[in-house]
Amino acid sequence: MPTTEIKSKLDSIMRIGVPIDTIAKYIETTSDSLKQDLVRKAKPTKKTSNNTPKKRKINLFDIYLKMLQKYKILIPNGLKDIEVMDNVHFGEFLKKYNDINEKIAIELFKNAIEKYRQEYIQKDHDAIFKEKFGNLSEKSFEQASKESPYLLVNLIQHGQMSPFLKGLALDSLSVGARDEYLGFIKSFLDAESPFLREGAYLALYEYYDSDREKYSDLKSLFSSALKEEEGPGVREQIEELLYLMG
Repeated sequence: MPTTEIKSKLDSIMRIGVPIDTIAKYIETTSDSLKQDLVRKAKPTKKTSNNTPKKRKINLFDIYLKMLQKYKILIPNGLKDIEVMDNVHFGEFLKKYNDINEKIAIELFKNAIEKYRQEYIQKDHDAIFKEKFGNLSEKSFEQASKESPYLLVNLIQHGQMSPFLKGLALDSLSVGARDEYLGFIKSFLDAESPFLREGAYLALYEYYDSDREKYSDLKSLFSSALKEEEGPGVREQIEELLYLMG
């Protein structure tokens, strides 16, 4: 029977979009074993309970994901690409973790992530996107949003394209109104560029229009934003969207 701590950490990992098969691969167990842990009734964790290999690995994986989030490497859907985990050598770190002091292992892990983060930011994200989807355009952005949304997120975050194109890309990210991108889109409401702010409002309207009851709070967000927005073009766009909201 799994402890409450193990079940809680598994639930937390899966909530951020990590497939159970991926969890199993990186903690070196089977998907069926983890599924059983999730459905069994958990027992309370005792301070004296054994620190089993599975428990240590799940705990490490949870720490690992939190570090990726902290260093802004964990992007929506990025874990489905597995590239991130392979590049920061999670498997190698896991072996070190079993042999050395936990604090030292985590420090080594942080260094590996920081190195990867620096290399990742320096990649030519425009070229990577163009290689798969062709020119930077509204059409290619919408295609990427459906097929490889994490590439579109990378392009918006790290690409060198103009603010106008980034605004179009941000709007295209709303295709399908997926909840995992809502926070990312909202983060651009305070962007310096009016093109990015406008793109964020257009994207959020797509969420609202997809399910007006579920995203009803966006209407009040738009109303409040209208009072503070200084850009005339963005204000006009918000007013138009509020009119469409009814």
